[in-house]
Amino acid sequence: MKKQLGLLTLGMTMALCLAAPIVGYAAEPGEQNATVTIEDASDAGAVLHAAPQITFTGLKNATDNVNTTGNVTGQLVVENTATKNDWEVTVNASDFMNKEHDKKLVYSNLHLGQGSVESDGPGQSPAISDITDWTGASKVMVSAGSGNLGKFTQTFGAVSIDVPKRQAAGEYESKVTWTLRQTVDGPGDIQKAR
Repeated sequence: MKKQLGLLTLGMTMALCLAAPIVGYAAEPGEQNATVTIEDASDAGAVLHAAPQITFTGLKNATDNVNTTGNVTGQLVVENTATKNDWEVTVNASDFMNKEHDKKLVYSNLHLGQGSVESDGPGQSPAISDITDWTGASKVMVSAGSGNLGKFTQTFGAVSIDVPKRQAAGEYESKVTWTLRQTVDGPGDIQKAR
């Protein structure tokens, strides 16, 4: 009987020792873990929603060179919903041609001021620049890095142009192309606006 009692006591002691650590690691009453998972809203990532229009009116074919200011209607609006997306907006413009496409406006110093940018996102606002070179792909707005989430609205400053004397009268137009390019996670144009 002694032998049986000894084994029973040993068995109970081991059971208590094994049970103790389990009680020690149990969660406190009323505490639980919470997990929040946020997925990118779309595969597109950055989207170009709007681009401004530029007009110059009231010019006369003067006998002197003219520097005149114009109007900027609208804003440049980009929205980025992808956390691994780095992007930039560039702009270029064709020659100013009359409606018959037989006369080209000779001009210099077409300048669009950078103005300001507003953001509704949690991160840093993108970098913005003045536009002075319209022949290449001038960078206008550049994201502050991957994860630069939000809607970014650039309101431009003044626009001006130098027009040499004795230009032929008429209405001249240039096609301005605003291009949103993805610069991380895949090359290439995302979207263009004209």
